[in-house]
Amino acid sequence: MKFYQLEVERIWGDSGNVIVHGFIGLHDELEGHTGPVNLERTGPSCPKLTLPGLHTLIVTDSFRNKLNDSPFAGLSYCDVNIEKCVDMPWENFQRDKDESPVLENGESAEDRFYRSPHSSSAASKMEKLWQCQLEVGCAIEVVNQTSPWDYNVAINLDSWNGRHLFIGRDGSAIIGKWIVTTDIGKDWLEANDIEWIEFRELAVGNSERTKP
Repeated sequence: MKFYQLEVERIWGDSGNVIVHGFIGLHDELEGHTGPVNLERTGPSCPKLTLPGLHTLIVTDSFRNKLNDSPFAGLSYCDVNIEKCVDMPWENFQRDKDESPVLENGESAEDRFYRSPHSSSAASKMEKLWQCQLEVGCAIEVVNQTSPWDYNVAINLDSWNGRHLFIGRDGSAIIGKWIVTTDIGKDWLEANDIEWIEFRELAVGNSERTKP
């Protein structure tokens, strides 16, 4: 069995994350947070699966229905609060660019996002979104830290609960949680045309040092 961390696709420099996936506040991912996450993103177009936070996974309503007949069946969900939706046809931007797309007035798409107010019209046209309530499925050990928010990690196979989409957790890291799928889950996601997501294969070990 192989395991993969789900990551946002590196696109349009640093602006691809917010243009494609949006973002939520760090407080929405803290232990003990209750209620829906508060999402800011572009619209009305939205990918079927997005990663707007460090370990938050959001899906469209139609894709949620497909997940019910998948290796991930049995997931639970909660509402998402669209705190800000910026009307932007990001899906029409050239995908092979290394920098933030430039709009017709010369403004970068990233600047437009941060400067624009909420568009209730774009939000009303957006498909309903759901947050996947992923469970901790195994322990993870940090191998090393490669940048302020990036780590190389390894799966503790002995602690895996058998699920194909879950949170891997390490209590010693700053962020401490990662969204992980198996090769079975990866194959299913790719067969169902998931875009804007990358899969980073993780090392596998049997250390008993850390438990989820």
